[in-house]
Amino acid sequence: MYDAALFKWKVAKPDLDWFHDCWDPVKGVMMGVRRVVTHMWFEYSVCALVTINGVILLAQTLFMDGPSSSEADSIYAPWVSYFFVGRE
Repeated sequence: MYDAALFKWKVAKPDLDWFHDCWDPVKGVMMGVRRVVTHMWFEYSVCALVTINGVILLAQTLFMDGPSSSEADSIYAPWVSYFFVGRE
Protein backbone atom coordinates (compact mmCIF):
# COMPACT_ATOMS: atom_id res chain seq x y z
CA MET A 1 0.00 0.00 0.00
CA TYR A 2 1.25 3.44 -0.84
CA ASP A 3 0.90 6.13 1.80
CA ALA A 4 2.22 9.66 1.96
CA ALA A 5 2.44 11.88 4.99
CA LEU A 6 3.73 15.37 5.62
CA PHE A 7 6.19 15.69 8.47
CA LYS A 8 7.24 18.87 10.22
CA TRP A 9 10.86 17.78 10.54
CA LYS A 10 13.38 17.90 7.74
CA VAL A 11 15.75 15.07 6.91
CA ALA A 12 19.31 16.18 6.30
CA LYS A 13 20.28 15.36 2.71
CA PRO A 14 23.64 13.60 2.52
CA ASP A 15 26.40 15.37 0.60
CA LEU A 16 26.96 12.35 -1.63
CA ASP A 17 24.39 9.99 -3.07
CA TRP A 18 24.85 6.29 -2.46
CA PHE A 19 25.56 5.84 -6.17
CA HIS A 20 28.18 8.61 -6.48
CA ASP A 21 31.02 6.11 -7.12
CA CYS A 22 29.15 4.16 -9.80
CA TRP A 23 30.04 4.00 -13.47
CA ASP A 24 28.93 7.27 -15.14
CA PRO A 25 26.08 5.79 -17.24
CA VAL A 26 24.68 4.03 -14.16
CA LYS A 27 25.04 7.21 -12.12
CA GLY A 28 23.17 9.16 -14.82
CA VAL A 29 20.32 6.64 -14.85
CA MET A 30 20.10 6.65 -11.05
CA MET A 31 20.02 10.45 -10.95
CA GLY A 32 17.20 10.40 -13.52
CA VAL A 33 15.25 7.83 -11.50
CA ARG A 34 15.71 9.92 -8.37
CA ARG A 35 14.46 13.02 -10.17
CA VAL A 36 11.38 11.16 -11.40
CA VAL A 37 10.37 9.57 -8.09
CA THR A 38 10.93 12.74 -6.06
CA HIS A 39 8.84 14.89 -8.39
CA MET A 40 5.35 15.79 -7.17
CA TRP A 41 3.76 14.47 -10.40
CA PHE A 42 5.04 10.99 -9.54
CA GLU A 43 2.93 11.04 -6.37
CA TYR A 44 -0.06 12.31 -8.35
CA SER A 45 0.45 9.49 -10.86
CA VAL A 46 0.54 6.85 -8.13
CA CYS A 47 -2.64 8.28 -6.58
CA ALA A 48 -4.31 8.29 -10.01
CA LEU A 49 -3.36 4.65 -10.62
CA VAL A 50 -4.73 3.63 -7.22
CA THR A 51 -7.97 5.50 -7.95
CA ILE A 52 -8.30 3.94 -11.43
CA ASN A 53 -7.67 0.50 -9.97
CA GLY A 54 -10.40 1.09 -7.39
CA VAL A 55 -12.88 2.25 -10.04
CA ILE A 56 -12.13 -0.78 -12.22
CA LEU A 57 -12.52 -3.10 -9.24
CA LEU A 58 -15.87 -1.54 -8.35
CA ALA A 59 -17.08 -1.72 -11.95
CA GLN A 60 -16.12 -5.38 -12.23
CA THR A 61 -17.80 -6.15 -8.92
CA LEU A 62 -21.01 -4.38 -9.94
CA PHE A 63 -21.22 -6.38 -13.19
CA MET A 64 -20.96 -9.72 -11.42
CA ASP A 65 -24.18 -11.53 -10.46
CA GLY A 66 -22.54 -13.53 -7.69
CA PRO A 67 -19.34 -15.19 -6.61
CA SER A 68 -19.87 -18.19 -8.91
CA SER A 69 -21.03 -16.14 -11.89
CA SER A 70 -20.03 -17.39 -15.32
CA GLU A 71 -20.05 -13.77 -16.42
CA ALA A 72 -17.01 -13.07 -14.27
CA ASP A 73 -14.74 -14.06 -17.14
CA SER A 74 -16.66 -11.98 -19.66
CA ILE A 75 -15.99 -8.73 -17.77
CA TYR A 76 -12.41 -9.69 -17.10
CA ALA A 77 -9.83 -7.75 -19.09
CA PRO A 78 -6.36 -9.36 -19.08
CA TRP A 79 -4.58 -6.00 -19.28
CA VAL A 80 -5.97 -5.08 -15.86
CA SER A 81 -4.10 -7.90 -14.17
CA TYR A 82 -0.94 -7.28 -16.16
CA PHE A 83 -1.01 -3.58 -15.37
CA PHE A 84 -2.02 -3.63 -11.71
CA VAL A 85 -1.15 -7.09 -10.37
CA GLY A 86 1.06 -8.99 -12.79
CA ARG A 87 -0.82 -12.13 -13.75
CA GLU A 88 1.15 -15.36 -13.74
